[in-house]
Amino acid sequence: MTIQVKSSKNEYPIHIGKALLKHLDELIPSHYTSVFIVADQTVASLYLNQVISGINRKNVHTTVIASGETSKSIHTFYNLHTEAIKAGLDRKSLIIALGGGMVGDLAGFVASTFMRGIDFVQLPTTILAHDSSVGGKVAINHEAGKNLIGNFHSPAMVIYDVATLQSLPEKEIRSGFAELMKEAMIANNGFYDQLLSTKLHKLDYSFLTDFLTEGMRIKAKIVEQDEKENGARKFLNFGHTLGHALEAELGYGKMTHGEAVANGMLFAATVSERLYGCDLRFKELLGWMRQNDYPILHENMDCDSLLLRMKTDKKNISGHVQMVLLKKNWLSCDEGTGGSYTLGVFERIFGGDESEMTRGIRGATTVNKNNYTEIIFHTKELLREMTIKNNVSPEDISHMFISATNDITAAFPAKAAREFPGWGHVPVMCMREMEVPGSLEKCIRIMMVVNTEKPQTEMNHIFHRDAKELRPDLIAEKER
Repeated sequence: MTIQVKSSKNEYPIHIGKALLKHLDELIPSHYTSVFIVADQTVASLYLNQVISGINRKNVHTTVIASGETSKSIHTFYNLHTEAIKAGLDRKSLIIALGGGMVGDLAGFVASTFMRGIDFVQLPTTILAHDSSVGGKVAINHEAGKNLIGNFHSPAMVIYDVATLQSLPEKEIRSGFAELMKEAMIANNGFYDQLLSTKLHKLDYSFLTDFLTEGMRIKAKIVEQDEKENGARKFLNFGHTLGHALEAELGYGKMTHGEAVANGMLFAATVSERLYGCDLRFKELLGWMRQNDYPILHENMDCDSLLLRMKTDKKNISGHVQMVLLKKNWLSCDEGTGGSYTLGVFERIFGGDESEMTRGIRGATTVNKNNYTEIIFHTKELLREMTIKNNVSPEDISHMFISATNDITAAFPAKAAREFPGWGHVPVMCMREMEVPGSLEKCIRIMMVVNTEKPQTEMNHIFHRDAKELRPDLIAEKER
């Protein structure tokens, strides 16, 4: 089975099947000057020799790092660069990440920065890595939070030999199935049903390849539409805001990534149900987790500390927590042309404590060519209503405006720029109606900094024009 993934820099294949490690020489192009394999101790003892034999080439170098999340550090990252330099790697060399998500993130980040970027291949050996190996996110951890130091660097290919999954301990099976559950909850209701009926203690490996293929298909479809996480890709963060906070709070490696994300999904599901009155089958999800021995977050956790951790998450804006919530337990993926997507299930939470979370900037609206005008109108009205009603600060309305703009332009970049004149009036008009002294000027200043230093779309120039009409003195000052 092969899935093709398109990124902004390349198109790469995901090969899924059995005994693929024996055929690496056939799958990996022969033009690389050298190969540098990175594996952790556990995986190296099981598969490193098999990979070397499967590559069957000269100038193959290997390095083995300690197993566990603690290796995803600046220290290990630096040491791998040193070893790559000593091995004589050049810009035509290849790095192979052999292992789970930790090795893939670490080796991929090394590849993205070594001599300003060289190719790498993902050889995932865990269920969890079906998710992390696709999409090009590579990173290391900081003591303040997970994946805070990183990059986007797509692999040259992913080779997923499912035979390697037979050796996984139970906690790694749990960890991987949490990410499969996430993909099912945001994208495929039938898949969600299948997983809820799966007993991990009696896992039928004949179905596992199908599960992994579906999970990777969902991930690939989303990252193709939004590689840099400006819109639809944010769905994939479901459960991760609290999940990452748990990992950092408990200490990396104490709870697996998937176990932490599973708890994060429980939290996001119950918040979603309370806010929207929807049925995400929270009790079934909790029962499935208990049946399969997931560690459940206990009441003695320091909630204040977790909230502080959540506020350092890389997805946040101005220290305000942003989370993915669901109104339904599925996300419609249109298989036809035009890249139509149901974005309505994605909501942001701007500011406030956990008891005063703002509902978000949009209601349920299907983004496609037939109701583009509707989502623009709906978004403008909600921005205006939220800002005035909640007395949102100039900083927040600016960031909310940017966030809404990114979502819309990610779905319709050309259409948004061509057919939406006057969009830039929204934040400054909100500030004007609030009648807060100095708020209009402050909002314009913030927006001008963002939109002149990062001219990503024509809409930036539209805002520039609108703001110039309202306060030409501020714009002239900025241009000087």
